[in-house]
Formats: sequence, structure tokens, C-alpha cells
Amino acid sequence: MAGRRGPLPRVDRVCPAAVALVDGDGTRLAARTYVAERWWARALGLLGTRALAPDEALWIPRCRRVHTWGMGGPIAVVFLDADGVVVRVADHVPPWRIVGARGVRTVVEGPVGLGHRVRVGDRLRRSG
Repeated sequence: MAGRRGPLPRVDRVCPAAVALVDGDGTRLAARTYVAERWWARALGLLGTRALAPDEALWIPRCRRVHTWGMGGPIAVVFLDADGVVVRVADHVPPWRIVGARGVRTVVEGPVGLGHRVRVGDRLRRSG
């Protein structure tokens, strides 16, 4: 069929090799964290990803808010300031929402449940 496009690519196909997401104590929160540095990865986000495994996340630098339009289910969203300190946690953001926070420089999207392992004031970083 002319003009028909296939499904959107999954996040791991548009981001470079995954790194780990760890907290200030070095506890691994997600073994496979994809970093959306390029415009295409940032625009796509998790739209082509039907579900994240419990050990997956998406790190979106230079981002203050995200939307869940077109998502197949809820996600967890963690908002970080310029130093990687958690300023807001939204563990169960349903589809068709926009969420954000003041003072945010990075957003981490993950599976529901990630927000239960993170608290406001924690410092998160990428490792590897």
C-alpha cells in the first residue's frame, strides 16, 4: 500500500548503546538506560515502545516536560534538576497526559514502579 509506514522503531533502535541508571549510593535502578541525545530520539521518546522491561529507562536531557500522547499504557516519570537531583516523581502517568516540573533539566521515563524506588532529593546519574 503506497504511503503506508510501518510501526515506529523501539527506543533501543534510535538511541546509542545503553548505560545504567544509578542513584547516589550506586544502586542500579535500570540496567539499560537509553539516552535521547539526538532530535529524532527525543521526538520519538517511548512512542514506538510497547512496554519497557523492569530494567529499562529513557534519559531525556534538556527536557522539562513530557507527554504520553499515543502511549499504550502508563509510565513512571522522574524529573531531575541540573545536578541530577530528583525534584518530582510521577510513578503512574497514564496515556494522553502532559507532566512537568519547575527547575527541571532532565527527565527519566521508565516502567511503572520506578518511581517507588526514587525519592525527591535523591541524586541520579548515568553509569557506563
